[in-house]
Amino acid sequence: MLKPVEMRKVMIIGPTARLGDTVEELHRLNVLHFTDTGFESGGIFREGRPMERASDYSFKLLKIRAAKQIIGQRRENGGKRYAEQEIDSGMDSVMNAVEGILDVYKQKESLAERIRQLEEKRAEIEPLAAFPVALENYSGLSSVDAFVGTVKAPVEEEIGRVTSRFEMFKSGDGKFVALFADRKYSGEIRALLSTFDFKEFKVPRLTGRATERISELSAQIEELMRQISDLDSRLEDISAKNSGLLNAAEEVVSADVSKAEAPLRFSVTEREFVATGWVPAESLDTLNSRISSATSGKVYVTVQEATAVKTSAGGTNEKEEDDSPPVKLRNPSPSRPYELLVRLFSLPGYGEYDPTIVVAVTFAIFVGLMINDLGYGILMVILGYILVLYFRESKDMRQLAYILMTSGAAGAVFGVFVFGLAFGIPITARPLLDPANFHVAEGLVLLCITIGLLHMGLGYVFRLTEGLGRREYRQAAASAGWLMLLTGFVTAIAGIGKGNIPIGSAIWNYLFFWASGPTITVSSLAVPEYSIVLVAGGLSVLIFTEGAFALLESVSLLANVISYARLAAIAIAGAALAGAINTMLMPGSFFANPFRYTAVIFTLILAQIFIFIMLTLSASIQALRLNYIEFFIKFFKGGGRAYKPFGMSRKYTMER
Repeated sequence: MLKPVEMRKVMIIGPTARLGDTVEELHRLNVLHFTDTGFESGGIFREGRPMERASDYSFKLLKIRAAKQIIGQRRENGGKRYAEQEIDSGMDSVMNAVEGILDVYKQKESLAERIRQLEEKRAEIEPLAAFPVALENYSGLSSVDAFVGTVKAPVEEEIGRVTSRFEMFKSGDGKFVALFADRKYSGEIRALLSTFDFKEFKVPRLTGRATERISELSAQIEELMRQISDLDSRLEDISAKNSGLLNAAEEVVSADVSKAEAPLRFSVTEREFVATGWVPAESLDTLNSRISSATSGKVYVTVQEATAVKTSAGGTNEKEEDDSPPVKLRNPSPSRPYELLVRLFSLPGYGEYDPTIVVAVTFAIFVGLMINDLGYGILMVILGYILVLYFRESKDMRQLAYILMTSGAAGAVFGVFVFGLAFGIPITARPLLDPANFHVAEGLVLLCITIGLLHMGLGYVFRLTEGLGRREYRQAAASAGWLMLLTGFVTAIAGIGKGNIPIGSAIWNYLFFWASGPTITVSSLAVPEYSIVLVAGGLSVLIFTEGAFALLESVSLLANVISYARLAAIAIAGAALAGAINTMLMPGSFFANPFRYTAVIFTLILAQIFIFIMLTLSASIQALRLNYIEFFIKFFKGGGRAYKPFGMSRKYTMER
């Protein structure tokens, strides 16, 4: 549970005639993560070839996915699952529906292109609608030239100085003009217009008044849009009748494509084939028995040593492959969504500790402690639920929604039972911890530092046990030294605080009672002797194992411990900000002035939303930081390869 699933490397060997049966059973089992066989081309082995219908399946899958994209396929099957035989037997009708969708889409595209062309043509003549001139007259007069376009300033007076034989029409602002003048003055007029930054407008070759043509074009566009609406209705009908089948068909055809292309992962000769890969140790016996049964005992599964494979095929070719096992995480379902946060950092390496469970617990606690409000906690739960509703198909978004909901629930619990707040308003007369009380705030800081000891200490414990497991005793000893130093720092802080902070005594008595005893006064502070012994012992071990540089790193460890005080700082700041907003916007005379009621309520809601967003972002970022920087860095290396078994997880279909 705290480490990835144990893997075994296997080699599958059999006659080429049984390759199809082997692929079919491997796909059904969904346990083998293929790796390179290590056989290079040029020897007796070659890379396998796709099965006969691979291209047909790929083309069919492409069409189904295109059809789903066209109709905006986002529907679930309502829980219905189809038998694979039902999909296979009804594939012709499914593909007919797909072809129908694609045909309707092509018609829509053609109509949309026609609408675009008509709209462009309408836009070309719309500026001319205000002029009482037939469109053919802009270019069809033998002795008159037309100048249509824009100018930067009124030009009519200047044209009059050139000739009186002209007619001009202008737009409302006078900058779009249609000028008709005697052709023999065209050169002078064109030169004059150029001084007014004249930009010519190309008049389309049409007949009749512009308003008439615009009405005709608008009617054509409206008719085409009606046709598109009818096609949309057809698509909706097809979607309603076939949405479930399309999902199931995509699943079946995806499997067909995967199986048809599977031979590419095999090395083959004319008579034999070889495949290698990784299998969960718990599935090894099942793989062996099922493959043997499916191939009448003709195909064999052998377990290989997990070392770099070197194969000399025909005595001429040699290849090394990365033999690190893939990583399959195994966590309880309540913590599984938090794998998202671990993967954001890195997938654990094989054999490394998987921190998902720790992250699930600490992230929710950290965020809950910083939110510490019933109202904001409930809003986080609602936000998570909204994400679930809108992003059902996205696994990552569903996991994020779950994280928000569990963290929000933790914040609501802290708000009810610890801080007694809802949107910054006290809901209990005597909360367990009052963030507004200075001594309580000090105690909260001490409590958060103690949480840091447990959090970082667990990281050192993981590193210590990993060192022992790999027989790296120097690493294990160094981890023990860091753990001693960390414990010494925190017990020193707790020992100093137990006499000065009310909560400090409770923390000491419940968690650090074992360190009770004589104290040594350092700068007027009573430091427990056990703390000094732990610090001195830890530094000694670190100097021995890591050298004198560890003395400098010990200072950063102290800074890491104190960084957990940010939990208390954000918790207190959030409560104080919400309380201040409420005090300003909800005075005792508030309800006596009804004219202010709506404005104040609106402002209060906006302020609470702002506080909620800031608290949620700050709490989430800081909770991630404490896990990534203070916890992971103690033991976590990451860099694992994801386990990707050959097969599929069925969602819409059932096996044959």
